[in-house]
Amino acid sequence: MAAIKLVQSGTISFLAADSTKTATITAIVTSKSILFFTLSGNTSSESRDNIVRGEITNSTTLSFIRNYARNTVQVEWFLVEFISGVSSQQGYQASLGATVNVTITSVNTSKSWSCLSQDDDSFGFNDAGIISHYISSATNLRMQHSSACPPLCNVTWQVIELENASVQQVSKALGAGDTSATSTITSVTTGKTFLRFSYRADSSTSSNEPRYCWICDLTNSTTITYSRDTSNQAYDAITYVISIAGAVSVQRGKKSFAIGDTSLTGTITAVALARTHVHSLNFEGIVLNSNDDGDSYYADIAGIKIKFNSTTQLSFIRNTSGYTATASWEAVEWPMRVFDFAPFFM
Repeated sequence: MAAIKLVQSGTISFLAADSTKTATITAIVTSKSILFFTLSGNTSSESRDNIVRGEITNSTTLSFIRNYARNTVQVEWFLVEFISGVSSQQGYQASLGATVNVTITSVNTSKSWSCLSQDDDSFGFNDAGIISHYISSATNLRMQHSSACPPLCNVTWQVIELENASVQQVSKALGAGDTSATSTITSVTTGKTFLRFSYRADSSTSSNEPRYCWICDLTNSTTITYSRDTSNQAYDAITYVISIAGAVSVQRGKKSFAIGDTSLTGTITAVALARTHVHSLNFEGIVLNSNDDGDSYYADIAGIKIKFNSTTQLSFIRNTSGYTATASWEAVEWPMRVFDFAPFFM
């Protein structure tokens, strides 16, 4: 049974000249820990300024890396460490090609899922920077992006196996004309289920940003819904539907930014912060949005970071405005360790 030890969290701020930042953490067991983060960048003429890769460097250090330094970026991170019931593998892949297969220690695929972050050397947010990832067999992790793209991305990946999880891996072809679509899944308990989502774009020479910015949601017990603001590009999406047996609690929602909004809040049912993390259902906080500024890479690349203001309130922050945007989120409260005490007889 997966039992939480501690959730650590914090904010990393990149200054304009910074390409790497680190965070010192309370010592962890890396093989029982998972890193989640969202980010919020700033106006830039190149997307690589705002795309950040995160990794668990060692038992006391997290590192966040971007390929090019020119503007400010903020990263909101959560590090989830378990006492038992979880096995986490991590690896690094330099210069990701169109398709890369990585050999992993054997996992039970019905209880396992993957996550990924990257830095990026491309000028525009397009198919070069959109990577799907999935566990293709018990010993293989597959990562893919457009075959027409050069190997511009460096990737840090994690593969996580949870003893008390039931994982569905759902594939969905999203058509060039789609702005929304759905997948039907085996019925789950929504309050004990969360998603992890990735997708791969068809090759394109365009940097029409909204077409690349999908979000997804667990709409009800049998439906995943995918959304974006602008059509004209096809995708292959992979979603992990991760259901947890036991006392886990999952809350979810969407937060919509009007043109002038840079900061919003949302009320949630009270959680224990030492056992809870929040993540976005999109690319590291880069959200469904209405911006199409060609080579300006404005509020869409800036992204939205998510953090807790209190046990009952979330904060959603972006550094630029001028366009509408929608963030999809889930907050996961993990069960505490249950201690068994033998009876004492006099």
